[in-house]
Amino acid sequence: MRILEKYGGIWLPAHQTKNLPSVHTDYTEKVPAIQIRDMYIGVTSLSFCRWKKTELKRPKETPYTAEGRAIYRARTSKKPRLARADDILVAHLERWAQHEGAKK
Repeated sequence: MRILEKYGGIWLPAHQTKNLPSVHTDYTEKVPAIQIRDMYIGVTSLSFCRWKKTELKRPKETPYTAEGRAIYRARTSKKPRLARADDILVAHLERWAQHEGAKK
């Protein structure tokens, strides 16, 4: 590819690039890459994309009823939003209290 040569790019195995390590570390396929300072930035190949079939919508799974919220929690294993916000606030207040205690 002439455009790759124009910018000093090379074909490099994806796992040797520095961008998107969570995606590129699993692939040895060569991708176009450009050197910036001391690292290579690669263009992610579309063949790295994975398609995951989604489940069908369950009419009973709705945030407006207790039953629907329970079905959602069972499916996703997530805490309710308010409970997560409370955990974050408590952790923040604990750090603040430790910081204030260290000042004294």
